[in-house]
Amino acid sequence: MQLTDCVDELVWKCALHGAYTPNIGYIKLNIDPHARDPLWWWKGVWKARCPLKSHIFFWCMMEPKVPTWDTMKKRYKEGSGWCSLCKSNEESAMHLFM
Repeated sequence: MQLTDCVDELVWKCALHGAYTPNIGYIKLNIDPHARDPLWWWKGVWKARCPLKSHIFFWCMMEPKVPTWDTMKKRYKEGSGWCSLCKSNEESAMHLFM
């Protein structure tokens, strides 16, 4: 049964351009419905001219996903918790990379 003479096409209504992107899909599914705008650093990260693994690593660093002692403690892992480089501060992503 054909309802119209037009050719069928897929349109993702959550994007202005009508195309699905993983970034928009992630925002749509995982962020609070009242705060669906991308974070300030997203656009710069994904448009930077560098290898994909650098994009992903920076994303992991900005979202607390890098396996440093502060995030490992939240996952009930035991360990020293101290930075292995300076041995004076607690290890965190911001401490290591900033």
